[in-house]
Amino acid sequence: MVVIFDPEGVLTQTASCRFGAWKEMAREQGIVYNEAMDAQLQGMEPETRLQSILSRAHRGYSAAERLALLARQDDLFDDLLLKLGEGAMRPDALKMVKALHKQGIALGAVMTDGMPGRVLRGLPLWRYFAAISRKEEISAQLADVQLRLCVPPDQCLLVTAYPGSAKIARGVGMQALLCGREEENDVILQQIMAILPDFADQKYENGGFYAG
Repeated sequence: MVVIFDPEGVLTQTASCRFGAWKEMAREQGIVYNEAMDAQLQGMEPETRLQSILSRAHRGYSAAERLALLARQDDLFDDLLLKLGEGAMRPDALKMVKALHKQGIALGAVMTDGMPGRVLRGLPLWRYFAAISRKEEISAQLADVQLRLCVPPDQCLLVTAYPGSAKIARGVGMQALLCGREEENDVILQQIMAILPDFADQKYENGGFYAG
């Protein structure tokens, strides 16, 4: 069985960087962007979120200007994420990954090749992954990791905080564990092990697995 991580919200926490990027981009346009607005726009595609933010401006924006603002927001996000460095890891994420690796479980990750991918590859987590896909779409990333690790879809478990990614994984025959962003890593690890057939009857305590 292969465990594939969709890192954001499970292994990494970069929501503060994304909020900061949108806030600064909006400020540059004379628009106030706060936590309440950010919460309202969660889950929207970037283009839709931008359109909602710009609706609060005192002028219209051309298609070219909107594209430039999306690029500006991405650049701001990359800068903030780079500064965050190892602080991008969720608490105990490394411990969880090491525990899985120690049990001989092959690990993969899906991400794009932008700054988030570069930051993760610079973290201590990187060395424990046998395959990381940097293709554009999540469906292509999942297929890429599956191919690299030479396993059929039904032997893959995607661990993600995104319902859309979980739906895509299930659609191609993979299992998917949808995690809440506030869940502790030990809880996520227990949920992973409950799904894996060889470890379903074991408990995780003090960095090791024991018969339940």
